[in-house]
Amino acid sequence: MKFKFVSFIIIILSYSNIFSQSDNIKVKYKVLASEGSLENSEMVKNSKVPELYKGIDNALITLDYELDANKTNAHFYLKEGLSLNEKATRIATIFAGRDEIYINKTDEIFIKVKNDNGEKLFISYVPLKNWSLTNESKDIEGFTCYKATIEKTVRIKKDVFKTHTVTAWYCPTIPFSFGPKEYGDLPGIILELQDNKVTYIAYKIDLNISKINNLVIDLKSKIITEGEFNEIVDSKTKDLFDKLDKYSEKK
Repeated sequence: MKFKFVSFIIIILSYSNIFSQSDNIKVKYKVLASEGSLENSEMVKNSKVPELYKGIDNALITLDYELDANKTNAHFYLKEGLSLNEKATRIATIFAGRDEIYINKTDEIFIKVKNDNGEKLFISYVPLKNWSLTNESKDIEGFTCYKATIEKTVRIKKDVFKTHTVTAWYCPTIPFSFGPKEYGDLPGIILELQDNKVTYIAYKIDLNISKINNLVIDLKSKIITEGEFNEIVDSKTKDLFDKLDKYSEKK
């Protein structure tokens, strides 16, 4: 059932005065396995090396993400912290993500920052739009949120793609159209997001912050497209397999 456009206007107008002074906000997110456990999931049980994922559930809950935003700019990033199991934490961030996201809606700039063996790659991306909005609601940290879904297709490897459903719970009373990772374009801040194997849940929401730093990206190299980034990955993958083939021939 589609949520009527008029209803959105009424909700936003009803609360616009409450947050009229909210120029900057900060939202902190924790991460959980969407199905309760990654270690006990069928994916891990059917993998060739299930022991590789040992400790990943505990590592996930230690990850701490932040979203800093004003009405036009946003910066989403992983806060670095201490880890008792670095191996499990590295694998956990593969599922939850390490990319920094910078958004400038005024100039329509959408950038992912990836760390490639110590080198930062600045990748432009096209944000997902056309969410399916519903009137299903629930309370998150004292705020009423509404459910929205969208289909996302991800590239697994060259010429191999997979599509899954992303579910967001957004809050119209906090009219910032951003959220975890690269997701946004909804009539309110996303306070919970289920993206495939992991779910981001807001646990602290700071409103009316006087000033936030690092909302504007500091570009240190040229911006590449997602297609160009995929070509880099494919080239490095080919080089790796070529080296493995040569090693096998020597043996």
